Amino acid sequence: MALPFSKSQIERLGRRLVDQSPPDQADLDDLAALLGAYDEVLASASDEIRDLGYAPTGRLKNTGTILEKLRRHGGTWLKSIQDLAGLRVVIVGGLREQDQAVEEIMQRFAECPKAPKQIDRRRDPRQGYRAVHVIVFPGGIPVEVQVRTHLQHSWAEVFEKLADLLGREIRYGEDWWLPAEREVAQLLGASPQTDPLLRKATKAIRSTRKHTDLMIKTLILMSVNIGAMEELLTDSRLSAKQVARCRARIRKNLEQVRPTIESVEQSMASFKRLEEEVRSLGMRLERVRSQDD
Repeated sequence: MALPFSKSQIERLGRRLVDQSPPDQADLDDLAALLGAYDEVLASASDEIRDLGYAPTGRLKNTGTILEKLRRHGGTWLKSIQDLAGLRVVIVGGLREQDQAVEEIMQRFAECPKAPKQIDRRRDPRQGYRAVHVIVFPGGIPVEVQVRTHLQHSWAEVFEKLADLLGREIRYGEDWWLPAEREVAQLLGASPQTDPLLRKATKAIRSTRKHTDLMIKTLILMSVNIGAMEELLTDSRLSAKQVARCRARIRKNLEQVRPTIESVEQSMASFKRLEEEVRSLGMRLERVRSQDD
């Protein structure tokens, strides 16, 4: 299926979505039409991979994620995006089985208008994220296929949970707490009435930051260990029992991180309640200022 817009039209759409706040409804409708076309391509690619004996799961990026990435990368990003439509394959086994799956997927889509591309995040991790991404082009339309081992997938799920709590900034190594600090400062402004609450909010942000920064560093270190362990598990001299024991140990370590994430979740809930208090006070101050004017 062809996309409903040309590349230049998609680029202009991306620019408008970035330049207008909030985006125009007509542009959001065009984005929905574009996503609808990708959805059909995604279903077709999923069927092809399922025929290979794998169990892919699929997703389209939602509007909020697309707008966030457009603000981050600029409007022209929309025409060149490769992961607007994505599939994930979690394979049984280790690095050898992962390489085999990647090869089979690339061969299945080799006759497409454009040759598949491979991005190996095992050799070039991003914030600890490891996987192999294969970009395939059914009908000339890019679809990203993430191929993960179970250990890579378990790690990614933990990190994604943390990103859901704190913000997508941690996926890029950015300061996740800065938007929260700016919003609190803007809501309250500087006045004798708000200074105590501002100090309280800032203290809450920095306390949460201390714990989460340590967790992020721990998770990235754990990813390095997983990478080294998976390399070790390819050693043919290890018995199946030894390999299973190593994998079980890594999974246990990941499970031990989850309670810490739950404590962060509780801290974030407390901060959200404080943020609502800040927002309410800010609105009351704004009404008082308006009456004074």
